Formats: sequence, C-alpha cells, structure tokens
Amino acid sequence: MVDDIDNCNHHYMNLFHGNIIFIGWKNPQEGWVKLNCDRAYKDSLELAGCGGLQRDSDGRWLTGYSRKIGTCDALGTEMWGMYLGMQIAWRQGYHHL
Repeated sequence: MVDDIDNCNHHYMNLFHGNIIFIGWKNPQEGWVKLNCDRAYKDSLELAGCGGLQRDSDGRWLTGYSRKIGTCDALGTEMWGMYLGMQIAWRQGYHHL
C-alpha cells in the first residue's frame, strides 16, 4: 500500500500544495464524453451502491446517476456503475464515450 501511495504522489496528474494532493481531471477529445463512476459498500449492512456522471470535452456536466445495488462485491458494484453509465450514455446518443 505504501508503494501505491508513493507512486500516486509522483504521478504527473497530481499537483502538490503542502500536505494536500490535488488530483486532476483530464477532459476527453472534442466530440467525446467522459464517464466517471464509483461505488460504495457498507460492510455491516451488506449494502452496495454506485453512481457516476458524464461530462463533455469542455468539462460541462451532462448527466449523473446513482443506484442502490444491494448485496454485491466491490468488483461487481464497480462493473454495475460502468454498465449503467454506458447504458445511459447510449440512450442519450453519446456514442463516443
């Protein structure tokens, strides 16, 4: 874990200011949409959920979503988040994702 943190600290997209690390967002090419998704899991309740958002090449928010998944492992929940985001993008005509 220490190696992962150290590698993150030296990544070119991270900007340092004191003890705070600012992680950058890189916009997609013109005409493309970027999907950012994440998941959450509450072990004591065995409850998982996911959500995400889509932004255009100028960084403008296009759409967002969240969904309660129920019982699911971390990988499955992450995959649900990607699947739902891609499904929404396709329905809204964003085929360059």
